[in-house]
Amino acid sequence: MKKIIDTCGEPGLILLVPSGVFYTNQAGGIACDHPEAEGVFMPWPFSPNYISDIEDHLASWYGGLDDKKSEEINGLLPSEVKVDKDMLDDSMEAWVYVTMPERENNKHWSAWSGFDAPLKAIMVWENSD
Repeated sequence: MKKIIDTCGEPGLILLVPSGVFYTNQAGGIACDHPEAEGVFMPWPFSPNYISDIEDHLASWYGGLDDKKSEEINGLLPSEVKVDKDMLDDSMEAWVYVTMPERENNKHWSAWSGFDAPLKAIMVWENSD
């Protein structure tokens, strides 16, 4: 039986690592999608302001990001986190693929250990529907 945990809109990162556990979150604005990904959930380790600013930019955003929107989001994120350009089509409101490319000079890497860089993750928060 597949093990699935709903993040219930809790702001955080789904670290994309083999775990045997899948996470889901309501996403995609009014589309109310429920994408899933295998990994480990970590509560949002950065200032809550990052999430509220991103929520404002992606409210009701459905289906994929374009380069312009991803750069806007990158401008709102802490410098250690970047939108994963390879996953733009799979990103949407409340479900954005990101990477944390470097361990060196990344003060937030101290929140987790034993993971290789670049660390891939999905940034989740409460969907706006």
